[in-house]
Amino acid sequence: MVRALNFATLSVVLAAAGWVAWWMIAARGQEAALARWFESRAAEGWQAEMAAIATTGFPSRFDTLIRQPALSDPDAGWAWSAPELRLERPALDPTHVTAEFPSSQTLAVPGERASVESREMTAVLALFPGIALQLREGSVLARGLAVAGQSGWRAGAELVDASVRRRTIAGEPPETHELEATAERVLLPEALMRRIDPSGVLSPEVSALRADALFVPDRPLDRAVIEEGRIGLRTLVLRRVALDWDGMGLTARGRLDADAAGLAEGEVALTLNDWRRMIAVARTTGALSVEVADAVEAALGLIAIFNGSGALDVTVSFAGGRARIGPVPVGPAPRLLAP
Repeated sequence: MVRALNFATLSVVLAAAGWVAWWMIAARGQEAALARWFESRAAEGWQAEMAAIATTGFPSRFDTLIRQPALSDPDAGWAWSAPELRLERPALDPTHVTAEFPSSQTLAVPGERASVESREMTAVLALFPGIALQLREGSVLARGLAVAGQSGWRAGAELVDASVRRRTIAGEPPETHELEATAERVLLPEALMRRIDPSGVLSPEVSALRADALFVPDRPLDRAVIEEGRIGLRTLVLRRVALDWDGMGLTARGRLDADAAGLAEGEVALTLNDWRRMIAVARTTGALSVEVADAVEAALGLIAIFNGSGALDVTVSFAGGRARIGPVPVGPAPRLLAP
């Protein structure tokens, strides 16, 4: 009996020692891989810097803290930096990573730099096995988001919650992804509001935006998308997109496919509330020329007579590089793929 107990104790000790050794090797390997990624970006001409990398979380997790990360892609023109970035993953699942962002970050694009503040900001990535790090599922959650530009503008949102996941959908290509997104109490910058609504009638706060869509990207969503900063869509299916802004409501459903030139082709069904004010905004901003806005307003007014309700249902068709409501052209078709 004593011999059996001693053997069991020895087995437990050896197993624990083996786990400690494996965890230490894996933790150092993860730190080395991150350091090599920064070095590779720098070799490609990026600014890619960090002060230190350290991993804790033994025995069940790897919690890696990157201090003072700074990334800048000169070709794409963006730059990001933060005091720190925390990456967490379960010890037995290297394909699942959670990123916790600090309450203060800095983001720059050509001609502007902005500080980004938040009460909470996290991103979760679930990846397919392999060195390409192809996305299986991802999500971003931000609460109390406030963005302040160096030139004085401000924007933000009380909530941004978005997720993307690879899905198998009957009748759709195997590369189909599902997108679900919600944004609440979105504050638009003053400069944008002056362009949209120079009379100051509209509230600068969008009450809610919700999207449920499918899309087929033109390339796998993997590490190359981040490193090269390019992606297009072969197909976009709007299952339901809804906007609520200062009494104006819009709901969209439809399907768009990229034509041979990469422009959208298909139809989108819209349900509009307070549509006359929407046209007034489009006319003011120049999104629709005065002539087109007048033609659209006349056409929609005729539809509204037969519609018999406060909401207006209308279909926008896209073909030959143009968008039309019935026979009335309302602008160019959006581009889905790069030429």
